[in-house]
Amino acid sequence: GALAKAQKDNFFQEAKRIHFIHMAAGDIEWFKEPVNAAEKSELREKIELELAEDAQLVVAVGPRLKREISDLLRGNSKKSPPVLEFIPGFSEELEKNAAPPELNHCLILGRADDYKLKGLDIAARAIAKVAQKKMFVGEMPELIIRGASPGTGHELRDMLIKICGDTGVDIKVRNYSSHEDDILSDLKRASLLLMP
Repeated sequence: GALAKAQKDNFFQEAKRIHFIHMAAGDIEWFKEPVNAAEKSELREKIELELAEDAQLVVAVGPRLKREISDLLRGNSKKSPPVLEFIPGFSEELEKNAAPPELNHCLILGRADDYKLKGLDIAARAIAKVAQKKMFVGEMPELIIRGASPGTGHELRDMLIKICGDTGVDIKVRNYSSHEDDILSDLKRASLLLMP
């Protein structure tokens, strides 16, 4: 983002900068707070465009974001850098472990600072519905969230348990981690992965 651009411009002029697109800048404001969303969305798109057009390469996560940034770049007057599509996947290490987990863990990976924007409330309601209608085999499903900021897990868990109501669903909130071992461990134990 802007900090990487500042580092390159101020200290590493010979470096090449890759700009990653992991969200649709013009769409996200409508989900946060609709007050002034039109103005904020347009501003975010302009910032994203300036960062992208100045990069040597743009990498978008998934086909939708690739189309989004490609069209945004197409509308500008400067020469556009190439845009690559990045498709996340599972590592070979995870694929080696083919046996299904014994517990019904529904895992959500991603920063949980804005629980509504990330859909954590929707996930909690969905898992509560699964529990109420007994639409599972074996143990009661658990919602595992890997993404809380330090010191916020207890509050997030309490709020999501209220959403689940008296269903017996347990919710475990873990701090955000980008460590491969933490994520791999969570994935190996999960029956279902939801991406926010």
